[in-house]
Amino acid sequence: MSERSAGLGALRLGRVLVWLVYAFFVLAVVILTITFFLLLFNASPSAPFTQWMYRSADRLLKPFRGIFPSAEAGNGSVFDAAILFAILMYGLFAMFVHWIVTLLDDRVYVIRARAADKQVPVAAAPVPEPAAPAA
Repeated sequence: MSERSAGLGALRLGRVLVWLVYAFFVLAVVILTITFFLLLFNASPSAPFTQWMYRSADRLLKPFRGIFPSAEAGNGSVFDAAILFAILMYGLFAMFVHWIVTLLDDRVYVIRARAADKQVPVAAAPVPEPAAPAA
């Protein structure tokens, strides 16, 4: 496998990774946003959709539980700042992965440009002939 094809393969893998991370981010944000509003508007926890959303969000929120206290209002609605923090952190993670892949993409581009410069020799400029002396 040549160095160039290895670089292209790694770059394609990196781009696929970025798309997968963004797909996960979008899915996580949708689930967390819906859960945030279900909690905020005191949705019935016995409804199947609400139960499914709470289970899905619970998996996404495990690393962030306990960071912020939940604020409960008198009508049963809950403001959970951990959900908003999780959305922010997942977004930062997605942007970090994108930045790393872009950095590697730029590095591969520089390496290719240097390799192309070494392979194509620059022709020497022709040396002008000395002018004949005027008689």
